[in-house]
Amino acid sequence: MASHGNRLLRLRADLTQASINRPYLAIQIIPCTSITLDWISSASFNEAYSRFGRHQNARRFGFNLDWEGSFESIGGGGLRKVRDAQMSVSLQIDGLFTSILGPEYLFWGMEKYFPSAAVLNPFAIIEYVTESLRFFHEKAIPLASASFDISLIFEGFSDGSRIGLAPGVPGLHSDLVSLHTITEDRTSFEVNLPRLSGSPEHLALLVIQHFYREFGLFADAIPFRNEDGTAIDRALIARTPLA
Repeated sequence: MASHGNRLLRLRADLTQASINRPYLAIQIIPCTSITLDWISSASFNEAYSRFGRHQNARRFGFNLDWEGSFESIGGGGLRKVRDAQMSVSLQIDGLFTSILGPEYLFWGMEKYFPSAAVLNPFAIIEYVTESLRFFHEKAIPLASASFDISLIFEGFSDGSRIGLAPGVPGLHSDLVSLHTITEDRTSFEVNLPRLSGSPEHLALLVIQHFYREFGLFADAIPFRNEDGTAIDRALIARTPLA
């Protein structure tokens, strides 16, 4: 069974091996029961690549996991995929999953709307969180079939510079006027959500809600929710162009 201590070691190892700098956003999923993903150790490299290295996303050219990049085995039994020192996804044989998004994508295109501030792109946050959870759901274990601990880790600028988040989606919502910075005068945080289960889209909204609260924003500020506000709507993401 994956442990929380191993979780932090895997995060640091993936950050180092992928050369991802701060600020970054990481999602980790830990199964609450002991599991073994036999296909990771038993499959040939080509078979493992076909299963782990290819993923059909909601849309092309988005903030998701549908990209070409290096693919490798990691110590202790596992697989990792990295792109351009900006994205990393790893899955261990014991089910520990780690997904990291780097600064280039976290701030993608936001200087057009906030030229004098470091502001996170809501589209990037929401789509990457959702696709990461769906990746685990499809490649490892269905998220509704067991319970999982989910951790969200955000580390800001090492010099303490402020980072902001705005409601809505840039270029699509006219109410993108209020900028919120991380609360409690800090630039890094970790949120741990124990014993969760459900659909990837439902869990994605739950994780994103906790992320937004760190900036003093609530559910009504989160775009791409479904009509009843209980999950992220992947179909809506798929038909929304990047600004």
